[in-house]
Amino acid sequence: MQPHNMISRFRVPVSTTEELWPEPETQLYLRQIGQALFAIRQLKELGWTAGADQELLPPLWARKEFE
Repeated sequence: MQPHNMISRFRVPVSTTEELWPEPETQLYLRQIGQALFAIRQLKELGWTAGADQELLPPLWARKEFE
């Protein structure tokens, strides 16, 4: 084990040049959020529900179909 005051020679980048999401309140960001909300509403209309940790759970008919 190395002492706590030594810097490890193994480094992990903490940032990338690629953006996963654009800056908030830009048109692209708002469009992507709108598309995500639309998809969630469509799934809820098809019987999907939100679980305890807010994950989307498929209806029984879909679980049988995907097996």
